[in-house]
Amino acid sequence: MELGQRVLFVGAKGKTGQAFSRLLLSLGYEVLAYDQNERAPYPPDLLQNNSFFVVLEEQLNLAKLSPDWLTLSPGVPLSLPIFREAQEKKIPVVSELEFTAPTVQQRFSLIGITGTDGKSTTTALLAHLLNFFSVKSLACANFGLPFSAILNEIEKYEEVRYLVAELSSFMLEKCQGLSLKQALYLNISPNHLDRYASMADYCLAKWNIYHALEEKGIFIVNQNLMPERESYLKERHPLLHPQGDKKIIEIDPDHLESRNFSWLEAWLYSKTSHSPICHESELRLRGRHNKLNILFALEALHNVLGPIGSEKLRQALKEFIPLAHRFEILPSRSGNIYINDSKATTTQATLNALANVSDPVFLFLGGRSKGENYQVLADYLLHRDIICFLYGEEKNNLAKIFQERGISFYLAPDLSNAFWLATACQKEKQQEKITYLLSPAMASWDQFANYEERGNLFKQLVAEYESSYRT
Repeated sequence: MELGQRVLFVGAKGKTGQAFSRLLLSLGYEVLAYDQNERAPYPPDLLQNNSFFVVLEEQLNLAKLSPDWLTLSPGVPLSLPIFREAQEKKIPVVSELEFTAPTVQQRFSLIGITGTDGKSTTTALLAHLLNFFSVKSLACANFGLPFSAILNEIEKYEEVRYLVAELSSFMLEKCQGLSLKQALYLNISPNHLDRYASMADYCLAKWNIYHALEEKGIFIVNQNLMPERESYLKERHPLLHPQGDKKIIEIDPDHLESRNFSWLEAWLYSKTSHSPICHESELRLRGRHNKLNILFALEALHNVLGPIGSEKLRQALKEFIPLAHRFEILPSRSGNIYINDSKATTTQATLNALANVSDPVFLFLGGRSKGENYQVLADYLLHRDIICFLYGEEKNNLAKIFQERGISFYLAPDLSNAFWLATACQKEKQQEKITYLLSPAMASWDQFANYEERGNLFKQLVAEYESSYRT
């Protein structure tokens, strides 16, 4: 890309869009910014830049705009007509990741993490562990700072050695030039099927993380995702024969065991020192799914530092504070258990949450569908003492499925109404201890700006109810 060129940026208002726009402007590019989100404004520093131009819907025309190349935010699908037109006109489309990776890799070592669920937690945990052992690290990319934001203030990160990068399937669709020291592939389940033609297409996007490994890179993978076991890929699986000196470390999700660590019931063990590290009750990270996330993070840490004493690992794990909105247990004095799992935007994530709570449960479900088949969720709910409170855009479709299967549910227009309906239901049933679980299994965009806003509302509702309960 030559300096002074015009860049058409599709989806420029988000966190990555703003950071990348600033980087491009600082390098001398003109930015033509387009975004369908009319509610969010562009920040003043961009609007005041003489090389930043806002493009409206009716102005989105390649022939008139004459961009030298296009870029896009990770959430923008490459299937949009403007990208197909760019391909026909041989106008390059370059992602933020492709543009920034070559520069970033000159300064930092990169560890990439992907999967349907648990990416952010594992990314934050690994960065925490590295920092605990004085290896300066930063969580980034899809979680934390975009690569562009790091390059915009590169002097702040002179002491950082490792970037731990959460990489979504969207980002991995265009990741040419990315070179990772380690790649972690946690899991896969149906997701984003409103964007991908099939599960195979979604899986193949994820598998790009393997091909992004450097020659001597290390691939840490859920063994159930290896091509010979991956049912979604069938004949379309990627070539996984080690290339160069790549090393593959498989983790067993069924027995919670990895090369150097294992969970024996409630105890985490080190295989190298043949000694226990900690009991699960000592950790703030809870649930079976997080035990698996811990194994991935510890194997990646081991690859950087080698064997570490059990007592030091115990202390490092104990000090990790779980991320908000991910199976976040909220304060309670009433006897109820309140869990904010707003980040659960897939059926599998909700099933993971349900597997870690005891009945009876009030489950809050709803939002905007990602194209999943919710029969799987219905099958599971049949065998539990769970009442569902359905709200939002998809509530009627869920209600139809649940009614056919005989699953107990209530309908509400939004989350607030669903919550207060649940409290009334508890009073009517005269039950003292119930788990209130917000694990929506869907995106939040029908009624919220993001999952954080949804989770914060749930926390606000819980605090209000608990306050009134105590009086």
